[in-house]
Amino acid sequence: MHDYAGGGTMQYIRTVLLIVLVNGCYCYASSAVKKNKRLQKTSQKSDWLSVSRLPGSYRRPFTEQTPDKFRMTSCLGSFLYDMFWINVGLISWDSFKIFVTTVPFYSAARMTDDKLHNCFFDQKHKKNVNEPARWCKEVARLSIGAPIVLLGMQSFLSKDEDMRKTSQIFLIGMPYVLLAKDIVKKLNFDVCKRPFHEKLAKEQRSFGGFPSGHLAEATYTAVLYGMRFGPNFALPLGSIAAFVTCVFLSSNRHYLSQMIAGAGFGAMYAFSANRLIDSRLAKSRDMHLGLSVNNSGGPTMSLSFKF
Repeated sequence: MHDYAGGGTMQYIRTVLLIVLVNGCYCYASSAVKKNKRLQKTSQKSDWLSVSRLPGSYRRPFTEQTPDKFRMTSCLGSFLYDMFWINVGLISWDSFKIFVTTVPFYSAARMTDDKLHNCFFDQKHKKNVNEPARWCKEVARLSIGAPIVLLGMQSFLSKDEDMRKTSQIFLIGMPYVLLAKDIVKKLNFDVCKRPFHEKLAKEQRSFGGFPSGHLAEATYTAVLYGMRFGPNFALPLGSIAAFVTCVFLSSNRHYLSQMIAGAGFGAMYAFSANRLIDSRLAKSRDMHLGLSVNNSGGPTMSLSFKF
């Protein structure tokens, strides 16, 4: 009996390497953002000191910068903070609502799994039928990875703070979507069995099909960016998730119920990531109150709020 998942050890090694890579990207992006903010603050200080002031008037003090030797520790601490809360965030009211919404669709799909599977597998001759072309399968596989790479790059390329922070949290959450679904796939229940396949599971169904990891990744991406940036991201990313569902279903990789479970699983992580992003952006808000003098020598007060 063949197993779609391959070696379990290799799956975990891949996930660990991905976590290390994400940590490195996160630290690099955070360092670049902090460097840019330091340069802006230095410019603001120069402009502030260049204004003529009356004797005894208020001068904003210099703020001490974090020493270089502590910056990597600060980035690592931020990464561990985000890593912790994106997983703890699964225990929430939003996750419960997603679970309750998914269960009826999953139950209905379970009742039609066998009938739908017979449309793509000939039980008598043990052959796949109505299977999509090989190039179509490759497109489906690559269509998941390409948006992840492109959106992940925005964590240090984008000038928009919302996009940059969203991409950072998105990258942090992706390895745990993969790791969590791999842990669930270790269960040996009937719902975890994959469909029959002429090359991989002709005589006996193999385990590891619940939930669909590929659809979990696609849904996590589509729901998160859809909530953050609206239909311009939700529609194309959602179309990719629908395309992957159709191809994998007709390729006998997963039952429909397993695809629905993967979608619900990815949506839970997306809602958790969205709450974490809101929290992180709220902490980055900054308010400054300053006193100075105008050109006529009169006192002035300035208030700035960064959001």
